[in-house]
Amino acid sequence: MENKYDEYREALITRYKYIKHAYETRWGIGRIKFLVNAVWRDKFEKQEERLAEGFNLDNEELEKRMDGMFRAYYKLQELCEEDHVPSLPESNFLEGETNDGFLFRIINDGQPQPKDNIATFWVSEIAELLSGSKLLLDVKKNFPNSRVNLAKVELTDDAIPF
Repeated sequence: MENKYDEYREALITRYKYIKHAYETRWGIGRIKFLVNAVWRDKFEKQEERLAEGFNLDNEELEKRMDGMFRAYYKLQELCEEDHVPSLPESNFLEGETNDGFLFRIINDGQPQPKDNIATFWVSEIAELLSGSKLLLDVKKNFPNSRVNLAKVELTDDAIPF
């Protein structure tokens, strides 16, 4: 069972992910710091570094550094709004992150690819990948609103692995 310290830390991390996701939904994954001048981008990146170091510190210090990161996000958003920088169009493309932290984007075929470091897939590429997964397509065909969670199977030395 987790202790109160671990539960509080988990709550801090969940709060951080939620707020970060809200900014990324509006401005794009990792994009907001490139929409402001170099001085503000540098300040933001320094705060990102302080936050990364904070994950190795106690909860009180981590919370302070997360609050600093929230202020940094808010400031960059404020600067973008003052300069009338457009946020992401709602239907332009989708962005996401895999469980292991791989950032990706899906765009319509023929649409220009943004010039950044996020892996970009065209819809036709996703269709090609899906066509190689008959089981997944069968599940979605029969249960179109289902959510698929891929399970990992680990074999043990036992004859029956469960």
